[in-house]
Amino acid sequence: MTLIQMAFLLLAAGACGGLLMTFLVAVRVRYPSLLGSGHGLAGLLGLALLYVAHLRGAAPEGPWWGVIVITFAMLGGRVLLRTLFAEKIPLVVALAHGGLAGFGLYLIYPLAFAS
Repeated sequence: MTLIQMAFLLLAAGACGGLLMTFLVAVRVRYPSLLGSGHGLAGLLGLALLYVAHLRGAAPEGPWWGVIVITFAMLGGRVLLRTLFAEKIPLVVALAHGGLAGFGLYLIYPLAFAS
């Protein structure tokens, strides 16, 4: 398994946690803060693996767009969801954050699992 594949799987696991949190926000159920921290940590570690893959030259040129998009999604999640809307997360903001991260995963997938 390559670094990009590991990064993709880690980011996908974080995305599953994000989907769960978005669902819980939509149905107005409080979730443990550990879930949000784990979601952010999975995204950060996945992004770090992508950067390491690029620095080691183990990645083709294409995934840089995915890295850029996921970096903006991570920064947006940090600034918007944890700082500006710490008390009550608007569903639209959570969906925008998830949509941007999902688009980044879409850009990385063909390069991680190309045969």
